[in-house]
Amino acid sequence: MIRFRLLVFGFAIAIVGGPSFAADSFVIEPDDYADGTVLNDVNPRVKLRIFDGVLSTSFPTDFGVFPDPGIIAVTALTNDSVLGGYYTSTGTKSFGHYLIGFTPESRQIAMQFMGAASSVSVDVIGRSDLSSAIGTLEVFSPNGTLLETVFSPPLGRQQVATLSISRPIADIGYARAFSSPQGSLFGSFDYLRFTSVPEPPGVSLMAFGLFVCARRRERVDL
Repeated sequence: MIRFRLLVFGFAIAIVGGPSFAADSFVIEPDDYADGTVLNDVNPRVKLRIFDGVLSTSFPTDFGVFPDPGIIAVTALTNDSVLGGYYTSTGTKSFGHYLIGFTPESRQIAMQFMGAASSVSVDVIGRSDLSSAIGTLEVFSPNGTLLETVFSPPLGRQQVATLSISRPIADIGYARAFSSPQGSLFGSFDYLRFTSVPEPPGVSLMAFGLFVCARRRERVDL
């Protein structure tokens, strides 16, 4: 019995101390896609959705609900200015929705990470000289607890700032970016980057199997 328990313990240590699952860095760059491309699920490690923070204050509970992602999707959008230039940080496209290139509180860029993320960054661009945009980035744990919030400085037309949050561990399950209602509603967002750690396949199942085997062996020995 003692030998069996030692075997189980050693196997468990091998699982936990086995090959590490390194963090991977990802970029979603609207310029990599044709104008109008739906970006909701272009990366298997994150789901992008538009979230209406005016109709619903239950984020991330209502992620992917308000509005219906099949009706209003996150898209790659050529975001040019009638005064010349583009409301982007790179290239000519930013994140858009329904042919609109700005992101107010009612049209937030929301993210759900398929593996817990340790960092998230996104660029925000101002669109007006009359009213400055203030970009907002919030990150949440997988169970919906708000972990951290950052704001950009006030941004005038075509001024750019990077919103970035890095955590000491990979504990980010959701994030959202939008123009703060304390400034202009017309900030644009571009060039999303994040770092996430894949869930080790089968580890939880193997650990449970070891536990069951140990319990059955104990009953037999009794």
